[in-house]
Amino acid sequence: MAVEVLLERVSKTYNQGAAEVKALDNITLRFSGGDFKAIMGPSGSGKSTLLNVLGCLDKPTTGIVRIDGVEVQGIPPGALWQIRGTKIGFIFQNHYLIESLTALENVMLPQRYAGVKRSQAQQKASELLEQVGLGRRLHHRPSQLSGGEKARVAVARALVNDPALILADEPTGALDSKTGMVILELLHSLRSPERICLIVTHDRSVADTCDEIISMRDGRIIEA
Repeated sequence: MAVEVLLERVSKTYNQGAAEVKALDNITLRFSGGDFKAIMGPSGSGKSTLLNVLGCLDKPTTGIVRIDGVEVQGIPPGALWQIRGTKIGFIFQNHYLIESLTALENVMLPQRYAGVKRSQAQQKASELLEQVGLGRRLHHRPSQLSGGEKARVAVARALVNDPALILADEPTGALDSKTGMVILELLHSLRSPERICLIVTHDRSVADTCDEIISMRDGRIIEA
């Protein structure tokens, strides 16, 4: 069954000393299975905050976030962790790989946290790393991998629990254009009627490969 995500009148305010900064300002958006969209805007426009709220990494100050009909801001931390672990895959510009673990072990982590047996998690992680072209780099640590290889590990890790919602924050931003294109092609290969993929990017050429561009400024949607 395809996932559906709804943000209804969502705002997010941060306190910076005596000042309040409204990172999101009355955002209403709906996403459903098959969506492959880009989110663009200048620095400070609220793009990453929007992704964090969608990914249940941050809670809105006001408004409602629903994933498959469940209002996520009101549920217990354990249930929230379950949603993040089973429904959402994150891909970050800086990858956030654990340096002491191999590529294989990094990709296995989400499944291990989800209680999957080690042997099953290892098999799934190996298959995904093979799919992204790293079948010969399973036992290399991040310090032994290139930037593009780290990005592929991050993609494989995001996919290991077969998420219905993929959130990619500047996934090509730290890569050269050729390697960035490889990662973008990988993301496009994930397209499915059952899955939502949202890409935050500053790169118009990346955004133009998506089905729709959502433009943000000052925490608001200016085009959607």
